[in-house]
Amino acid sequence: MAILFSEVMENQTVLGEAKCSQVMYDTINKFGKVYMYKTGHSNFKVKIAEVNANFASEVIGHLFFNDMYFGYDDAT
Repeated sequence: MAILFSEVMENQTVLGEAKCSQVMYDTINKFGKVYMYKTGHSNFKVKIAEVNANFASEVIGHLFFNDMYFGYDDAT
């Protein structure tokens, strides 16, 4: 999901957690920037603001979008 979302966004900056696949990091780094960070909503919320990321993704399916409602947590 993170790869699919990041492919259609402008100025792709994405956060992932340590459990995310290396394929995700390698693929997104080809056309954007991806950071590895600590798991958890509160951790991602701080880092999203720090690096102005478009969204963050956890392996368990939570996606945190930096859009209109900062830090909103969408579970697939």
